[in-house]
Amino acid sequence: MTAADPHPRNAIARVRYAPPGEYVKDHGLIQHAGLWHLFSISGGLGHTWQDVGHEERISHSTSRDLIHWEMRGHPVQASQQAGFNDEHMAVAPFVVCGHDQRFYMFYSGWRHPHKRPHFSLEGHHQSIYVAVSRDLFQWDIPEAVKPKGILVIGGDPIVGRDPHVLWDDERGRWLLFYTDESLGQRPPAVWVAESADLMAWRNLGPALVWDGDLMPFSPVESPFVLRHPHSGKYLLFLNWHYAVSDEPLHFQKAQRLPFRCGIERLPNAPGDYAGGCDYEGVGVGFAREIIEHERQMYMSGVMGRDGHMVLGFTPFSWTDEFLKLDGE
Repeated sequence: MTAADPHPRNAIARVRYAPPGEYVKDHGLIQHAGLWHLFSISGGLGHTWQDVGHEERISHSTSRDLIHWEMRGHPVQASQQAGFNDEHMAVAPFVVCGHDQRFYMFYSGWRHPHKRPHFSLEGHHQSIYVAVSRDLFQWDIPEAVKPKGILVIGGDPIVGRDPHVLWDDERGRWLLFYTDESLGQRPPAVWVAESADLMAWRNLGPALVWDGDLMPFSPVESPFVLRHPHSGKYLLFLNWHYAVSDEPLHFQKAQRLPFRCGIERLPNAPGDYAGGCDYEGVGVGFAREIIEHERQMYMSGVMGRDGHMVLGFTPFSWTDEFLKLDGE
């Protein structure tokens, strides 16, 4: 901050962070004891998830002010266990604090045996996993989760990615939203499951089925759900779109977000993904989360080219029905 720029939100809005030598993509933010914890997909600069050794572990960074960040390591990684559903990759973390005062990190474990130079989707599988911690630094994966991931009633794993968890106070339950991974077998959808304890889950079916035009990337990636503080309605955010509902289990047709966001063009060559926000921060990025810091609301988002993506923060204010980016 300077005399000409006295408000910390301006400094926060200029942040472009990634751990040294890495890029950031889908991430989770949680504040505890005055410290912000960032958990993110971890990959080396200039690479993508299609390269061996990348997006196979989750990075952890901390900050007190959202401006100055310290890399703390890689607390969760792919199991490298043959036949496990997280054998090759661990991505898209989201963290909540349970009623037992333990922290639960939900993420997607992938089986993907064919990376470059012989890339193929043969054998590809995605499941939702959970790791548990008492301090946000040391994490353990429950033994029952390790082979297949979270199991729903009936014994089958939850198949999908990009988990987001919300406490439903009206019905006293946790809700898990995730991107359905059916590889074209059914329309793209965000599914929802419920749990009383964050460990035993029951699938409730799709919360939103995509009925718009198909896009270069999945239109239902990176779901984030919250209740609007003024209208009381539920907002489901996706990378390019959002939907509104009076209750959290069923959302109607999604509409385009009224600001620049997401990843907006196909790659011209392997590794050439252009973000909807350029490196200087035009727009709000993708894989967004909404947080409050010192009574100011921020939307986190990932910005830049694939292999070089960084985390940024966009300040905003709530309106009666939606939100307004500061300065617009």
